[in-house]
Amino acid sequence: MKFLYIAVASIALISFNSISPVIPQIITPAWSQESDHSVYDRVQKTNTIRCGYSTWDPLFYIDPKTGEKHGIFHDLMEEAGKRLDIKIVWAEEI
Repeated sequence: MKFLYIAVASIALISFNSISPVIPQIITPAWSQESDHSVYDRVQKTNTIRCGYSTWDPLFYIDPKTGEKHGIFHDLMEEAGKRLDIKIVWAEEI
């Protein structure tokens, strides 16, 4: 089980690092321009993490019939939210 967590975390880091140079060009959230507060401060204040996602079966997918989100990354973030007592909001697909 520990190996599975390490493998999923490694895949997530590799995936994020490959798209991270592109993210600032794609998304310019309004709150980042309006406030001098850090993301950490915003999360602590609202007790919420807004997550962007892209579908890639089996890592993250949306059931076409129900619209429910599933997959390894979804489950990982939801479990982290439960353990940290933080609400996870699946904000938008990127």
